[in-house]
Amino acid sequence: FERSQEAFDLGISLHSCGILTDLILDLCCSLHASYVLCPCCYGQCSREENLSRFQRPRSMQFARVMDEERFASILSGADYAIGQGDWNFDECPNFAKAKFCMRIVDADRNLRSETMSCYKTCLRSLNPLNCSPKNNVVVGLHSASCVCPKSAVAPQ
Repeated sequence: FERSQEAFDLGISLHSCGILTDLILDLCCSLHASYVLCPCCYGQCSREENLSRFQRPRSMQFARVMDEERFASILSGADYAIGQGDWNFDECPNFAKAKFCMRIVDADRNLRSETMSCYKTCLRSLNPLNCSPKNNVVVGLHSASCVCPKSAVAPQ
């Protein structure tokens, strides 16, 4: 879709693995489109070939308090897998840790959108939580009244 250069107002992704969430987010920001994203496979973001593609953390706020190595640990912690038939994973302490890490990663993504591209953002969860172990919903509403910096969507 990126190659078509067609404008759109709302970007939606479901189960966008690894850096695909970041690619979709950047495309939405470059077109000033609002977004609703359900990321997956956070651990793929910490692979060597993907770390070179995107600076981690992505926001200035997170970059001030942690380096890439620490953020890679958070990405790894967010990559929670459930056992076969374990539909009560949302009650597991390991899931709570992974959910915490997922929220950090997605908050970093949203903060970058807020500061670089004039978005109002929020994080939500799919309901019920046990519908999927990767149940974050990353939301960004572009503010048309905001004056965006020219470098807002510079490639990372």
